[in-house]
Amino acid sequence: MEYNVVGGDFASLLNYLYYPDEDNPRFTAFNMGTTFDPVFDPYYQYHSEGYDNTSRTNDPKADEIVTKMRSHDPDDKEGYLKDWEDFQVWFNDYLPEIPLYPNQYHNGYSSRVEGYEATPDWAFGESINYMKLK
Repeated sequence: MEYNVVGGDFASLLNYLYYPDEDNPRFTAFNMGTTFDPVFDPYYQYHSEGYDNTSRTNDPKADEIVTKMRSHDPDDKEGYLKDWEDFQVWFNDYLPEIPLYPNQYHNGYSSRVEGYEATPDWAFGESINYMKLK
């Protein structure tokens, strides 16, 4: 394996990532971060028909595992965790991408701000219309 590192602007990087020349891609590895949502559903990124499958993963085993992961009853934590472990084993074996770092966001604001609620599912953009200064 050989890496040829090329610098450039972020818009160009995203263009190469999302719209590669399928027959002759110019770049095949990207230095990107990963955001771990509170409820992570790897179907979108690693199923062969996932809409956000930028790694172009096409593996029947991945399709089977991620489909099973999303079919559990919400109370079936043990079943989900078993499939999560199977996903991690698959990921480490197949290695569709190499995660370099996670995105972690922190919220800080003045005590004068009212109406700001931050949760993993309700971020700044959702709160901005409800915020005001004391």
